[in-house]
Amino acid sequence: MGHLFTLCMGTLLQFCHATIYTNDWAIKVRGDPESVKRIAEKYGFTNMGQIGDLKGYYSFRHQQTANRSTEFNKEVTNHLAKETKVEWLQQQVVLRRVKRTSRRSHVHATDTVTGHLQSPFHQFNLNHTVNVSWPLRNNLWYTSCSETNGCQFGMNILAAWRRGYTGKGVVVSVLDDGIEKEHPDLKPNYDPLASCDVNEQDQDPSPSYSNNAANSHGTQCAGTVAASANNSLCTVGVSFHARIG
Repeated sequence: MGHLFTLCMGTLLQFCHATIYTNDWAIKVRGDPESVKRIAEKYGFTNMGQIGDLKGYYSFRHQQTANRSTEFNKEVTNHLAKETKVEWLQQQVVLRRVKRTSRRSHVHATDTVTGHLQSPFHQFNLNHTVNVSWPLRNNLWYTSCSETNGCQFGMNILAAWRRGYTGKGVVVSVLDDGIEKEHPDLKPNYDPLASCDVNEQDQDPSPSYSNNAANSHGTQCAGTVAASANNSLCTVGVSFHARIG
């Protein structure tokens, strides 16, 4: 039983790490819309439209190909490649989003005169340097400093604030699953000119929560970057004067 379980687990791990092909192709076509339509229909594709603002690049969906498979559809790709107006094509694969982690590190400031190490918790006391308040300050990993651990993850945020670095004049766009532009933490710094919805082809980046979709990651990232200060709600961003989209 143990050997069988090991074998099954090994097979499962191989599958998890295998390339998963979809039934979508990205394709560059030289020609007018009629040429694109003709090529799509000839090989059983549905033309899903131009890919973003990439002129001449289209998304083709092949209904006779499985939407998830470990096998590359060589036959369909080869047929398309023979078209003289097709300059480039690629069957699309599933990309996995992996959370990046970092070992906890200690950051200390060195006194240039005495050479002694000082804890940034003592040297940069937020309450005495920057007039920022928020209810959950003790729960924020990126500003967490203590006498024993220093500032976590190598991010000496309090020291940066003390020197006046708050993100003023900077605009940041988060490429993720959307952000809640009306969220009270984000609304004061939200920048519509730095925002768009690539999937829906409009200017509203609000995530979709239909079908129990877990699309909150972009909002969380945006809050870490540029949640406004002194909003009496949840958090404060690393660059709380930056504009966010």
